[in-house]
Amino acid sequence: MAPALSSLGRDTRGSNDERPTLTDDQTHYDLLFAASHAAVMQFGAGRVAALMRTTIWHLRRIPASGIWGDDCAYRTLSGEVCHEVRMIAELPA
Repeated sequence: MAPALSSLGRDTRGSNDERPTLTDDQTHYDLLFAASHAAVMQFGAGRVAALMRTTIWHLRRIPASGIWGDDCAYRTLSGEVCHEVRMIAELPA
């Protein structure tokens, strides 16, 4: 969490310390950037979740392609995709 705006723009250290201090303008910009970044990420997460739900819905309605032959009796493309993801996950790193 970001510190309060009133405490960021002031240099409370000794004058021998050479670290740069934030000005009030820089602090204001940083706080605005952090807030807008959080809002964009929250919006993006919601859109990604909606896209995933839609993709899964469609995959469950497409008949299986038969890529696995008689080894696996999948009825939908969703089942075949899940099988493929499991096979990739089991590969050694």
